[in-house]
Amino acid sequence: MQKIYYDKINNKEMIDITGKKTLEQIKNEYGESNYQELIIDENIEGYRITDKTLEKYDLEAERQAELAEREAEKQVLIQKETALKTKLGLTTEEFEDFKKIIKKL
Repeated sequence: MQKIYYDKINNKEMIDITGKKTLEQIKNEYGESNYQELIIDENIEGYRITDKTLEKYDLEAERQAELAEREAEKQVLIQKETALKTKLGLTTEEFEDFKKIIKKL
């Protein structure tokens, strides 16, 4: 377990990898401020700061969402290429040659 402390006023984050420090210890080390504390299991959770707020997320779910997004983008590209290939009246081989020529330009 790790504890993440975020100083909203100074926009700084502190990570306690031991997970043992208290908010009072953080205040003594870094000074009084408006801190937010978050506890995460670094093996399965991550954190991010959004609009000056700490938020926790599931690493596997985030990874799966990114993979799904990349796959969707890939499918859109394939659809666009297919439409262009059809519009130009090219075979798949001719279209691949066309792409190679365009990349060299």
